[in-house]
Amino acid sequence: MYTLILPLLSLASTIAAASELTVNKITDLNHFLVENLAVRQNGQVLVTTSAPAATLWQVDPTSDRNATLALSFPGVSGSYGITELQPDVFYVTAGNFSIQTRQPIPNSFQLFEVNMTNYRQRPDGTVITPPLLRKVSTFSNAIVLNGLTHVDGQPGFVLAADSFAGVVWKADIVTGQVTVAIKDASMGPTPNKAAGINGLKYQSGYLYYTNTGSNLFYRLAISPNATASGTPEIIANVTKGDDFILDSQGDTYICQQINSLSRVTLDGKLELIAGTPGSNSSSLLGPTAAAWGRFPRDQNSLYITTNGGQSAAAVSNSQGLSRIDLGSASSTSSSGGPAPTSSSQPGAASTSAPFSLAKTITLCFVIVLSFLFAY
Repeated sequence: MYTLILPLLSLASTIAAASELTVNKITDLNHFLVENLAVRQNGQVLVTTSAPAATLWQVDPTSDRNATLALSFPGVSGSYGITELQPDVFYVTAGNFSIQTRQPIPNSFQLFEVNMTNYRQRPDGTVITPPLLRKVSTFSNAIVLNGLTHVDGQPGFVLAADSFAGVVWKADIVTGQVTVAIKDASMGPTPNKAAGINGLKYQSGYLYYTNTGSNLFYRLAISPNATASGTPEIIANVTKGDDFILDSQGDTYICQQINSLSRVTLDGKLELIAGTPGSNSSSLLGPTAAAWGRFPRDQNSLYITTNGGQSAAAVSNSQGLSRIDLGSASSTSSSGGPAPTSSSQPGAASTSAPFSLAKTITLCFVIVLSFLFAY
């Protein structure tokens, strides 16, 4: 009996691991290196672009209409990390960095406040009332700012990852003062100058971050004022990890520059969710960041930004915003955005519909075989 049931269980596990979820394209932003995103409390998605211009787009995921250019950031060529510190008040890092030479322009990275509270646009996308834009800080000693996050319950500052300085900067949103919050070897670039710390998120007393160059995913216990209260823990090896999002169970969905999205559990298990690693025909080309939907209709869905990866020049419509539905079997938190429990917008938990189906099939086989052997 066991020799029959165990192969069936193994088959179900294989089905679960091979079940790539469907990637649904929401909108194209051709010719832009799409960098990051945040979902507003009204369900609209804000998208930043790192080249050739520092822009912020608003996308309605329920409409076929093209994305609307909400604003352009002055004096900089790219916009990067984004986080929502108060309802509909976002903070965005922007600066000048050459993709071709991989060289930043000193003193160019800045922090902006984008207040979307009174933003209005017509159905055709014409902006009636633009967002309120305020420059908060200049990061005089920063090299390249990347991921951006905040600590729950601490509305006075944001934290920015510096991929080549190997530090996390702390910026006071009132005074504009910028200081080093954390500097650790785990955050630095590699000896061959590959980018270090990239994605950055806070949840339940821990700062989570990817190091793209070293292919590692970490977490670090921090105090409420963002100083380290422990030592970095390696959660998993993740090839070319970029930005990411956590769910309410502590699982992490990591965008990988190898054209895939993977889920990582706290015990280090890594599972491919979507895309084809290393393939230019992947359904995800250059995924850069992820965020949960905030309405019942999409609270189990991930919005993913893509920059086209290495195929951007060859594959049309590879840059923009997509959605991946994890299925109704997922367990979610009802909160989103700057929630009191997590700055990463907790959403779907670690189980998705295709995997539940595989388990159900296996259970049916087990029941049938049990009856057969009983008689």
